[in-house]
Amino acid sequence: MDMKEFLYQYSVERLRKLGILHYDRNELNGKSFEPIIKEMKQRGINRLEHGEWYLDKSGNFRNPKLSKTKEGNAYKLFEEGRLRRYGDVFKDQNVRINPYYKNPHK
Repeated sequence: MDMKEFLYQYSVERLRKLGILHYDRNELNGKSFEPIIKEMKQRGINRLEHGEWYLDKSGNFRNPKLSKTKEGNAYKLFEEGRLRRYGDVFKDQNVRINPYYKNPHK
């Protein structure tokens, strides 16, 4: 499922309540990771994607914007120290995958 379509199914208020969007900019960050996985599992969604970015319900991801580890299982990579934080799954992607994001650079 396209990530933007997934997010558009909810209001900003609902996404904040679920713990998916954060701060005044409505951003996806490390705090968003587990709530998104939980919502995907509850709704029977296997994978969210947009362009070259993706996240699946098992924590496998691809983020071409990362300088080092661009893909793999976030849980395993974090445990091994090869992923600094779960927020790296969304790093530099809000402008592409999050239709509710308020870009401070515009």
